[in-house]
Amino acid sequence: MQYTTSSLFLIFHTTSKMRPFVGLILFTSAMVEAAPANSPRQAVLAQIVTVDPQGPGCPRGSFTPSFSPDRSTVTLAFTKYNARVSPSDLSAHRELFCDVFLTVNYPLGCTAAVLDATYRGVAQVQKGVTGTATAQYNLSPGKTGKNPPATTFTSANFGGAGHAYSLEDKITLSENISNNNQRNVSLIARTRIFLVTSGSTQSGTLTNTNTTLAIVQQSRC
Repeated sequence: MQYTTSSLFLIFHTTSKMRPFVGLILFTSAMVEAAPANSPRQAVLAQIVTVDPQGPGCPRGSFTPSFSPDRSTVTLAFTKYNARVSPSDLSAHRELFCDVFLTVNYPLGCTAAVLDATYRGVAQVQKGVTGTATAQYNLSPGKTGKNPPATTFTSANFGGAGHAYSLEDKITLSENISNNNQRNVSLIARTRIFLVTSGSTQSGTLTNTNTTLAIVQQSRC
């Protein structure tokens, strides 16, 4: 965990190397010049078609999606993804989750990529309170790398008035599309934040204010 002068905590997770696949890319539209086997894809990219957050941390009307022009990235701004605990509110709001369902349109053939997931928010926890953020990923059909470990927030780094944080996961993705009917693939990011307290007198908050999911480093495999 790295602390910067802007009071922002940066936490990075990476997955193990992805097992290589051998495949053939077929282009069904305009002819393009073939790229070297391991170079970034030049003409056709995996694109995020739809995004559908579900869960008590992201009820309808509490989030705003924003897509990049090439549809490789979506950012979700949340207004109610806020876990909290206090002497007067010990259990009702201490745990929240949001499952983000993406439909991703892949090109024909084998595509290797990385899901770059960034979570930003604010943590403020008193001594005796621990906050935790977790994320798990699934590509169906297809394969993903190992899920990252949970991140914890304690008063040692997030006490007092609290601090902004940024978490980053890098998850390998592998997809092999053999026909046009398979091109729309389901990618799910299951996120969760919660607080645990050792007594009934402590307070704490843990928020997820926005999440960015980007499909990067795309190449043929």
